[in-house]
Amino acid sequence: MFISSASSYSYDLNSFVYDSYESPIAWLADESLQQYLIDNKSNNKYSSSASAPASPEIPNRIIGGINVKQGEFPFLVQLFRKFLFNNQFMCGGSLITSRTVLTAAHCVNFFNNYRIRYGSNSLLWSPYPEAEVKLMKPHKKFDLSTVQNDIALFILKNPIKPGSNVQIIELADQATLPGTNVSLYGFGLTKGNGNEPATKMQKTTLVVLDEQKCAEHISKLNIEKSPGMFCASSPNRSACNGDSGGPLVDTNTKKQIGIVSFGTRYCPAGSVNVFTNISYYKKWIDENKVE
Repeated sequence: MFISSASSYSYDLNSFVYDSYESPIAWLADESLQQYLIDNKSNNKYSSSASAPASPEIPNRIIGGINVKQGEFPFLVQLFRKFLFNNQFMCGGSLITSRTVLTAAHCVNFFNNYRIRYGSNSLLWSPYPEAEVKLMKPHKKFDLSTVQNDIALFILKNPIKPGSNVQIIELADQATLPGTNVSLYGFGLTKGNGNEPATKMQKTTLVVLDEQKCAEHISKLNIEKSPGMFCASSPNRSACNGDSGGPLVDTNTKKQIGIVSFGTRYCPAGSVNVFTNISYYKKWIDENKVE
């Protein structure tokens, strides 16, 4: 069940079926990932605390991705919900000010016990203390049924101090041209139909598609493309479950241009991925972020 604080409605993911296509809202961390982390926590194999080993034996993530070196992309954060003694991974995000995390609105629900992990390429540990969330700001016009306005801000209680592994990313203020090479970072599954989650940050490269191709793809899901959406794709590569809310970055300028929003269920390699357009929402971000 997916519940969004942006609309007060609840949705069953299994009810989103579009002709022969399944729900595009399929990238929130799935139960197999959550159970894997809980099981390994109870077995003391891994720990989500700062005292965990720096290099556990962990699998990879993102379809067609490669490992990210420590400190290579210090802008990515991990969104967790805290349940008793366990942290439940939800989505990715990016640090855009010392007190503001940018993510997708479909990552937000009515729970108020969110935590932010930063400064680590591992899903299981970080040398930094977790940051507490003071306020969640999903776009007021976010609509899960149409995936319109899939953008949100998490305002932190205290500022995060920048360092070698912790940095603030610059946001694009102009639309990205078709054909631009872009880099995807995140913790999404490497096999869309698998159930063994990986816990090390991955990266891959995609290419931005033109408006017509993007609209044609989205229409197959019975969803109308909005100006706040754009698409990217590349053979043998794709975002997947767990990548939601994470950043898409212009490979050349290093500015964040998109937020992982939705795509085809089971993440077939080479499938089209849909992103929230940063430049379209730049004014909204500037008006709602906290420095």
